[in-house]
Amino acid sequence: MRKSILTVAFVFIALTSLAQAQSMPEFPAGWKPATKSDYSDENLSFRKNQVPNHIEADFNGDGIKDHAWILINTSKKAFGVFVFLGAENGSYKMMMLDEHKRETEKIFMGISLLEPGQYKTACGKGYWECKDDETEILKLNTPGINFFAFESANSVFYWNSHKNEFTRIWMSD
Repeated sequence: MRKSILTVAFVFIALTSLAQAQSMPEFPAGWKPATKSDYSDENLSFRKNQVPNHIEADFNGDGIKDHAWILINTSKKAFGVFVFLGAENGSYKMMMLDEHKRETEKIFMGISLLEPGQYKTACGKGYWECKDDETEILKLNTPGINFFAFESANSVFYWNSHKNEFTRIWMSD
């Protein structure tokens, strides 16, 4: 009797978990994930040959896993940063955060996860005077998306709960 109760409980938990599991987001038409061949070997060597095109975390603090991707569009000769905010029903809300024309064959930008915490911004480091909408210290309560150019500038996209949208702030120039 005890064994059958445990079996039923296990099956119930497994089915509940599967029902709440999310699939991968569907990319917009014409866009696909950047691959190793889209980056130079030199740039990939800085990342231990890992393609910096995908991160996942709960970016907006709703308890559901979200995805950020660098996607490329060969027909438009462009690449962009996309976020797919997860929903309870397993679907995603897509948001394009940035788009660049590809001026070279290889992509020179990547993304990485920025953990919650406090970080000096570009204006906080003295690169320029902080404007009214800039802050010297970025205080992240949820993970951010570090969008970087290899050995160069970077900015962070973070969930702004007051505006209910992503905000971008420069961390270096």
